Amino acid sequence: MSISCSGNAPNSRPGLGVLHGNLAWLNLVPFSLVWSVWLFRNEIVFKKKVMDWLQLELLIKLRLASWFKVKYPDCVISLDELMSDFSLVSSSSSWNHLPVSPARWCPPPTGFLKLNTDVALLSNVSGGVGGLLRNNKGDVLFEFSESTNIAPPAVLEFEAMDRGIRKFLNSPWAKNSRLIVESDCQVAVDWCLEKVAPPVPFRERILNLAALARTRGICFRWIARSCNIKADKLAKQGIG
Repeated sequence: MSISCSGNAPNSRPGLGVLHGNLAWLNLVPFSLVWSVWLFRNEIVFKKKVMDWLQLELLIKLRLASWFKVKYPDCVISLDELMSDFSLVSSSSSWNHLPVSPARWCPPPTGFLKLNTDVALLSNVSGGVGGLLRNNKGDVLFEFSESTNIAPPAVLEFEAMDRGIRKFLNSPWAKNSRLIVESDCQVAVDWCLEKVAPPVPFRERILNLAALARTRGICFRWIARSCNIKADKLAKQGIG
């Protein structure tokens, strides 16, 4: 299931200067809650999805943060930082006075682990895939750097996610934790979310992983390259 948000934020947008305390995001909570529960309920009824309270909580937080960023574009706090701590916007005066910095990796919510993966190519001669699994404290639970056959870049990005997911499922952490997979390749993420059709030569494998991810409640996210620096380094180390 995608953790991308759907639907539109409520239309009215009061000026930043007239908001007080944490009412700015609290006003969006009931909309995010009701809409997320309704969409989740539809997936249970029509797609036979199993009830998953952790994933529902993650979806509510992501939708709330996404709507807030749309409604108040002057806010420079990142999406992941908002999801982790909405008290960051408790003072409206700080939203547009914070220094703007590149997006950075943020730890997952409690109950989840994050897998970041990437790929590196050397002049279309050899390639490497790499990734690492981290908990909500930022501790590295495992990492990998491996060589790979040459293929289109998006296919290699999928390869990196596939290898990382299977390593997670074979690890002791798979029993008690949920997984968020992050990649800086939008095309590969969309394949896994079944938003676009994968290329025919790789279709069966990609669809099999997408089905496995649905069964295990694995979430996929696109992230900026600046959030994926460590995975990029591991991929370069894996070049054969």
